[in-house]
Order: sequence, then C-alpha cells, then structure tokens
Amino acid sequence: MSKPTISPRITELLAQLRQKIRRYVWLEGLAIAIIWVVASFWLALAMDYLPVRMGASEMPVVARAVLLSITSLILLAIFYRWVLRRAFVQLHRRSLAVLIERSYPEFQDSLVTTIELADGKIDPDTSEMQTEMLRGAHDRAVQHIDSVDLSKVFNYRPLRRAMGLAAVAGGSIV
Repeated sequence: MSKPTISPRITELLAQLRQKIRRYVWLEGLAIAIIWVVASFWLALAMDYLPVRMGASEMPVVARAVLLSITSLILLAIFYRWVLRRAFVQLHRRSLAVLIERSYPEFQDSLVTTIELADGKIDPDTSEMQTEMLRGAHDRAVQHIDSVDLSKVFNYRPLRRAMGLAAVAGGSIV
C-alpha cells in the first residue's frame, strides 16, 4: 500500500480548528492583560490620590517609576503566560482529531485512525483486509465531517468571563 493521503476536507477541518484555538488563546490573553492594566490604573490612582486627600504630598517620582515597572513586568508575565506560551504551541493533527472526536463520538475513532495512518503511526504494509478497514475509517471520517460544528468543541465560559470583565474594566475608565 502506498503512503495514504488524507481528504482535503479533513485537512481543512483540522486547519480551521487550529485557527480557532489560536484566536481563542489571543482573545483570552488580551482580555486578561486589559483587566490587569485597568486594575493597575485604579490601584496607582488610589495610591497617588488618596494620600493627597488626607493632607500628605503626592507620591514621589521614584515610587511612581517603581510602580510602573512592577505593572509592566506583571503585564509582560501575563502576556507570556496567557498568549505566547499557548499561541505558538505546535498543534499536532492527531491531537486536533482527538479533540474533535471527544465532542463527536459518531466518528468512532475513524478520524484519529485516518490521521495516524497518514502520519505513519500505523504500518502501511498491512494485509488487504486491514487496508480495506483503514479505507473504511477514512471514508467514515469524511462522511461525518459535515456534521462538525467546531464551536461545540470549545468551552467558551472562561473566554466570555475574561472578555466581560475586560469590558467592565475598560468601561470603568471611560
């Protein structure tokens, strides 16, 4: 048996999932960064303004610089942790196929089997009967692709929460 090929429909589905995952990661990371920046703004304002209201002098320039440095370092850490470390991870086709099959059990492992065969995880030098079974798995995977809604694969609750808090935080500055 020659090296098996994957249907372009399967490849396109996996590429769409990969793109949606990266978009999710960027949106969530940026929302968390906005929350931090706004929280830092209000904290710095309180640290600068409240002592003046109580009769003290304003915050020294050095203290403001330290506060800005700490805020910037934490913002960089947030961006690294929530965006850079997650957005540029290599998403293997097999992992994407498993993710889809967790939400769509009707694939019955046909999508993962197809990917593993194409990636060389299954020995292509198999008997004629096994070859037919593998072709059947590929055909079954292609047959079920039209029923896949990639938004069903995601848990949007953390993203909605982060974006909602970022909107409220941003609104508080306005």
